[in-house]
Amino acid sequence: TASIAGLSFYIPLFIQTNKPCDPKWDFPEAKADFIFGAIVASTGFIGTAVGGIALDWHQKRVEDSRVGRLSTSGMHITFQITAGMGACILAVYMAEPPAFFGVIAIGCFLVFTTTAGTNLLINWSVPPENRSMAVVRLLSFSSSTTSSSSSSSSSL
Repeated sequence: TASIAGLSFYIPLFIQTNKPCDPKWDFPEAKADFIFGAIVASTGFIGTAVGGIALDWHQKRVEDSRVGRLSTSGMHITFQITAGMGACILAVYMAEPPAFFGVIAIGCFLVFTTTAGTNLLINWSVPPENRSMAVVRLLSFSSSTTSSSSSSSSSL
């Protein structure tokens, strides 16, 4: 969520300022926000569901133990976030807007697939009596890091 929040701030700005002399990249702020908003909404819905289904499928093939569940979730998150961020970085090098939007959508989709694994890691690694506080702290940390990066960059 924090990764997508950061992208949601910077990608529309990138769309507006990338290759300013090229008419293919001439996007007004409202259009850039709309395009990336549509990408985030659609990939968020689909990516979260697909990530949960993939993790459920893989969990069936692993021993039903705390360590097995934690390692499977950790492996999924590591792969998905690495591939997702790699796709987002690759998108920056696309010369054509449709290629950029397609690759950034793949990156966002992969980042959103980490949601189920992240939630499961929190729930399985923390004792039941501390789970609600662990989730609150994670959300507070994510919110504060996203807010501070957005506010610090907007003050530049």
